[in-house]
Amino acid sequence: MTALDTNLTLATRLLSLQTHLTTLRDQTQQLLLQHRTLSTQWRRKQAEMDVALQPWSPKAMYARLLSGIAEQEAIIRAVEESFLEDGGGGHHGGAAMAGEREVGDWIRRIREGTAVLERRRESRARWDEGRVGGWR
Repeated sequence: MTALDTNLTLATRLLSLQTHLTTLRDQTQQLLLQHRTLSTQWRRKQAEMDVALQPWSPKAMYARLLSGIAEQEAIIRAVEESFLEDGGGGHHGGAAMAGEREVGDWIRRIREGTAVLERRRESRARWDEGRVGGWR
């Protein structure tokens, strides 16, 4: 075989490799564009999901827990004050004395409210100590 034949064979092989390389480059470019498109779509979906799940995020749940504690404290104060202001008898004027039934109902409401408050405070203490699984 002569040097010319060798060069022709190598040139043909090189053109074949060049065509194959061009094909591979085009495929890679298409895959890269698909990847970018999918990545953009995923980021958009992730952002939508984050917005949708925001009310159940640890930060939002902790804020609701604090709000619930404050609300329960206010409820207990209001029950106490309303009972003491109207004498517990259900009459606005303070002249009537509370009967046994009204006092019993008032004590039950205070106990129930206090129990709820203590459960919420315990939940907050657990959260603050890191004993709430899966959060933080």
